Amino acid sequence: MKMAGRNLNMILRKAKSRRLRRIVAFILITLFIIYRGTFSLLLMSSNIAVTAHRGSTTVAPENTVSSVLEAIALGADYIEIDVQLTKDGEVILLHDTNFKRVAGIMARPSELTYEEILDLNVGAYKTELEFHAPLLREVLDVCLLSSTKLNIELKDYRRNARLPYEVVRIIEEYDFLDRCVITSYSQDFLKTVKRLCPKIQVGLITNSSSLTTYIENRFVDFYSINYLSLSPSIVMYIHAKHKEVFCWTPSSRIAIETAIRAGADNIITNNVALAQLLIVSHN
Repeated sequence: MKMAGRNLNMILRKAKSRRLRRIVAFILITLFIIYRGTFSLLLMSSNIAVTAHRGSTTVAPENTVSSVLEAIALGADYIEIDVQLTKDGEVILLHDTNFKRVAGIMARPSELTYEEILDLNVGAYKTELEFHAPLLREVLDVCLLSSTKLNIELKDYRRNARLPYEVVRIIEEYDFLDRCVITSYSQDFLKTVKRLCPKIQVGLITNSSSLTTYIENRFVDFYSINYLSLSPSIVMYIHAKHKEVFCWTPSSRIAIETAIRAGADNIITNNVALAQLLIVSHN
């Protein structure tokens, strides 16, 4: 009887412990949901947007579907991606001129078909898991399931002349005109996009700290500026023309706070969560 009594007490203690753990887990989940909901409301009240640079890359490799999903999960307003053309004319995500850094292969996208590119692991620089370079279409399929917008950078590399035409065609096909902007260092690319589809907002990427750059390029809808080149006079001029300032790529606390104080409208960063926190704290 004593043994049975001890076993019963042990079972009751374990059951009580399990109930306690479930209660604690429920409370923590509830608090997190409340915190995230309140945090999201505060972010919605801010006039500064946050863009995940090449997707969110805290865990995932850059410019992959996983980095896009990570950015969506973090509540980024925009996701910045880089696009290029393959040998057979497909629009894929890749930042560099070739696959050397991310996949260990010197070949350029323009030298390979998409089928050949699918054999490359573009996450090799970061993890042992395998990731492929996605098509722009794959990213749009994912983004259609959320409210997140895209900042699509057109890479002005060799054999990419058809890139603006293909990107605009895909965006129109997906009816994504109001949920994306297109940026590039190439003024010719941006002019082509604007000629093909005036509704698409285009932004000139620049490192320039000269006000002349912003006076001469009147055809763009906004400017994407290196945060090291931001100045009060540039921001004031651009805002006076009723255009926005996107700022890249402040990722440290000091750099992000500098961009906020300078008056940036959109912060393109490698640290989405920190940028969101600092924006809320400045409200």
